[in-house]
Amino acid sequence: MQNSVANILKIIKKFILEVRAERAWTIAHIILLLISGSKISLYQLGIATNKNGSKIKSCEQKIRRLLNDFPITSKIYAKAVIALFAIKSVELIIDRTNWMFGQTDINYLVLSFRWHNIAIPIYWVMLNNKGGNSSSLQRISLVQWFTDNFSNIHISNIYADREFPSVMFISWLLHKDRNINFIFRTKGSLHATDGNKKISLSKLYAKLHNQQHKIKVERLIRRIFGNRLYISARLNDKGEFMFLVSNQYYDDPFILYARRWNIETMFGNFKTKSFNLESTHITIYHRLSALFMLMAISYCYCCKLGYIANTIKPIATKKIKLANSTTVKRPEFTFFKYGFYLLKNFFDNLVSNSAVVARQLHQILNCTPGNQVDRRSRTYRIISSF
Repeated sequence: MQNSVANILKIIKKFILEVRAERAWTIAHIILLLISGSKISLYQLGIATNKNGSKIKSCEQKIRRLLNDFPITSKIYAKAVIALFAIKSVELIIDRTNWMFGQTDINYLVLSFRWHNIAIPIYWVMLNNKGGNSSSLQRISLVQWFTDNFSNIHISNIYADREFPSVMFISWLLHKDRNINFIFRTKGSLHATDGNKKISLSKLYAKLHNQQHKIKVERLIRRIFGNRLYISARLNDKGEFMFLVSNQYYDDPFILYARRWNIETMFGNFKTKSFNLESTHITIYHRLSALFMLMAISYCYCCKLGYIANTIKPIATKKIKLANSTTVKRPEFTFFKYGFYLLKNFFDNLVSNSAVVARQLHQILNCTPGNQVDRRSRTYRIISSF
């Protein structure tokens, strides 16, 4: 265990350059627990990080102090992630995830970027609003934090679900100093101009019910959300509408908007499928934000290792039968899950007993994406036979 923690310290070095040794060790230990699939509560963290036989209560207190005054700031984290994935241009996704623990509403507003069909969290805030939606000012602040700190990174598009577009937010994005492209889903009850009158989107596109092609991508610019935007409508098999608004014309904006689902997959991995975020008994917001960062660091390395491992041993596919009786092939694992299982295997069985494997794993995880792994290395052979 001690060797595995020491090796994680080497791997996450770019995140903890300014962190005191004892705190860095605790951070590495928690990350090891996350990769091992442990449920997260202060009591469990206290037991797991107790390396010298101290009382569990004192270990819990140490974890509280760490989470209360977390040494990795949002900017340090984001800079390390941008370097880890060598990002120069991004598609951003905004979304919320929330749940109740007792009488406490836990509500994260998260900004992520897409990397090889994976959502990577880059910045988040805790919303203290009884589990409700964010305000326009909070959405603006979220994106502005990114543009202020990473003005050299081009934003090609922002995707968000129907709770996020508003007059204020869209007007801010379209300001001449920013002019940030976006595709947002919106509600059918909203009104857009049709000639000189306003009409709800549901009524405006009602004719789709009688047409063979249940999709309409407008080339006509209409006024909606106080701005001149493009509107697209689609009707699904259940007769339900889906409306999109964008500031640019796209031949099929629905294909692009589908990329928003990457963040839902990420939330699933954080909450129930891997990291068990919902199992925490922590309810204080700044502690929850710090815990999310620990999970985010673990998640980033899992995603990167899964991507690299896929170039060495491609993820197997499996056949899935759809509702219409057609059969499709899907990957057996996502990049994240592939990397998650690999890292768990490394730290549970291999790294603690081999300094060579630890060094090679560190080199792989911190290399520039696209660089080839040495075929002669032991780590390459381990991944090949996984």
